[in-house]
Amino acid sequence: MSLLMKILSFIENNYKKFLLISIVIFVIFAGIILFNYFKYGYIINKSITISGGYVTFINNNFTFNRIQKYKMH
Repeated sequence: MSLLMKILSFIENNYKKFLLISIVIFVIFAGIILFNYFKYGYIINKSITISGGYVTFINNNFTFNRIQKYKMH
């Protein structure tokens, strides 16, 4: 028998176990999603957090008491 035939035979003989494993995984993840929905009110957190970078403050304490008009000659 070739390797492919052995693999196919193994899958054919154990398909119920594979089906049960996939159903159990589906139920676990569906439970996690439902738990988040009922506890927090949403399925997926939609917030965006930006971290890092630089913050620069520029003090602009200039006061102008009068405006001068310049004439072009």
